Amino acid sequence: QVCQCIDRVIRQCSTNPRYEEIIKVLSMFDKVWSTAFKMRVQQLPEHCKQSLESLVKNRNLVAHGGAVTSGFGEVVSYYCRARRVVAQIEKAIVEEET
Repeated sequence: QVCQCIDRVIRQCSTNPRYEEIIKVLSMFDKVWSTAFKMRVQQLPEHCKQSLESLVKNRNLVAHGGAVTSGFGEVVSYYCRARRVVAQIEKAIVEEET
């Protein structure tokens, strides 16, 4: 159910998967989940969270015809680091359920 809601709220409604949006969606289910997620992300290097925001920014530039200055290597790097943030969603939920 969580995955379906996230799919509807973020993917199908064109909501950008920004850090704050992820927190909002988790809070819709359980405030404890959003708190656990925030605590887990705080333990990651800051560039991981910044990479998620950079991916969103670049996606919006492409979608709206803006000039993208990030190269392919940078985008790959953003993606690899942002995945670490996204991985914390499931960990926060599973951790709080056990």
